[in-house]
Amino acid sequence: MCNGDRNTYATYCNTRNSNSIQDAMSCINKLPFVTGLAWGCVNAQFGKCKCTADTSYQNDWAHTFSEAKNNLFKGCSNSIEAERYEGNMYLTYTCSTHNPWELEIRFNKSANIQTSYGNLTNKINDQIFVYRQSSWNDYPKINTTFYFEFVADGDVKPSNIILVLFDRQPVNISLIIVPPLSIFPSKPINISTNNGTYDYGAVLYASILFYESQRSGRLPSNKRISWRSDSMLKDCGENGEDLTGGYFIDGSSLEKISSRTAQFTSVLAWGVIDYEDAYVKADQIEYVRDAIRWSTDYLIKAHVNEHEFYERVGDEEFWKSLIDDWSRPEDILVSRPTLKIDLNKDNLFVPGEAAAALAAASIVFRLSDPVYHSKLLTHARQLYNLAKNNNRHLFLLPSKGGNALAWAALWLLRATGEQSYLLDAKQHYIEFELDEYTHTIYEEYIRTIGVQVLMAKIIKEQIYRKVVERTCNNVVHNMQTTEKGLAYIDAFSKLKSTADMAFFCLQAADIGINTQEYLNFTTSQIGYMLGDSGRSYVVGVGQNYPKKPRDRGSSCPALPATCNERAYLNPNANPYLLVGALVSGPSFSDYFYDDRMESKTNQVSVENNAGFQSAV
Repeated sequence: MCNGDRNTYATYCNTRNSNSIQDAMSCINKLPFVTGLAWGCVNAQFGKCKCTADTSYQNDWAHTFSEAKNNLFKGCSNSIEAERYEGNMYLTYTCSTHNPWELEIRFNKSANIQTSYGNLTNKINDQIFVYRQSSWNDYPKINTTFYFEFVADGDVKPSNIILVLFDRQPVNISLIIVPPLSIFPSKPINISTNNGTYDYGAVLYASILFYESQRSGRLPSNKRISWRSDSMLKDCGENGEDLTGGYFIDGSSLEKISSRTAQFTSVLAWGVIDYEDAYVKADQIEYVRDAIRWSTDYLIKAHVNEHEFYERVGDEEFWKSLIDDWSRPEDILVSRPTLKIDLNKDNLFVPGEAAAALAAASIVFRLSDPVYHSKLLTHARQLYNLAKNNNRHLFLLPSKGGNALAWAALWLLRATGEQSYLLDAKQHYIEFELDEYTHTIYEEYIRTIGVQVLMAKIIKEQIYRKVVERTCNNVVHNMQTTEKGLAYIDAFSKLKSTADMAFFCLQAADIGINTQEYLNFTTSQIGYMLGDSGRSYVVGVGQNYPKKPRDRGSSCPALPATCNERAYLNPNANPYLLVGALVSGPSFSDYFYDDRMESKTNQVSVENNAGFQSAV
């Protein structure tokens, strides 16, 4: 038998030497406030049923901790472990199995079952279900343990299972009650208001939650995303440097790319600097500062010494291998490949982007954390100086390298007020012809447009204002638009590019350039993403939002169930609600196919949300 730790599991039912499984079932029925079930470690004989209940838990299903499996089922044999969470049931046979297999499940009421395991070979009165192996490779298992996952309708509970036969032999069941883990976030967020507009404060709240769901490394004790935990703790550099932390760039590759982290962080910080009152009003200012700090702490780690900087953790080949083995971030326990750049000779748009992000973030923390503010500025200056002094390589990538240098100089100018950065910004602007990118708008030029807007905002000269006006006019007046009103800037990044442009043109409106027209444009584009198009493109926000974002963590079933390609191919909604994630978006015909296997529609990324959140 198994004995649960009463201090850990407030409610339990231990059975031994009883005449029937039904006696054990009746024990469970005496516990009206039990929230979930985990069954396991059963001997052939059942006995007196001892029950206690903790009424602090409400009548709902529990989430079984991975620790519960380790503690409750240790030493079990010849038994069934079963649990249910959010409609999914899991049966695990703890003895080694063999080919072929047959599983029979009997309920005491009608049930509706869906599963991708085996073939349903018999069904009687919707109460008896028999499954057999469908092919040579249909062998669901965890190591040598048989594993069977299915979805039952909402009225069926584990206590409704009266018998399980494996290879036509009955498998004994006893019941152990474990307390629930509160799942957060678990409900969609209503953003409607009485006057027909959107509750933008609620949207800020949701978007910040999404950033928290994409964190890598050791998570803080006050983490809010209940289904995320520590991950990628073996991320380290060539010489053992600590590279844990930071954000996964997107929900599927799990890569950490410093230049792209820096890009979205600077835009996120820009929104906080200029619209801090909105964050304060929404009670989100501390949360967004934490979101920015999670980025900048990692960028500082990546800057391992004055002349070396880690650009990437993970690579394309590693990513491809993960697609073949879809799993939680927490399940990946190996060291990942890294890419380190020599700041004296390699492409220097990377340190330029990092310098800009750290300088912008330093403004965010100037008053709330002066020590951290100074630390950020120190690293920003070092990175910028190396990028500036070695820009002879930038002719290879003028759009990226040149705009990164100008971007960094402008943010250092705004952070310090030092005129040397003003002179640098003007020089970079001319040298790399950054005023030329006004008619052709692609994702790769979005950063250049950010430079143009900052030049007009900080330097306030008419020459820069005219460039911004040409750029935004081109987007507002000439950009191809879908029937429902989306400015279709880039066929792949879609909503990200549009959200970035909406934010930049909002900034133009703020400095008096075609204020009402650009404000209307921004409002219409953000409105399209939130529901004006007939659906929301932000997961868990508004009406008819995407249910299957391309995200590993939220697509995996609850522990202790394994997560693999079956979760990736699962036709149902993700088990967890990835609140706040802006997906890639629809086609030019406004058609959206909700499918996690399709990156062109369902990709989620920390980059997607930055311009969107700042525009909100």
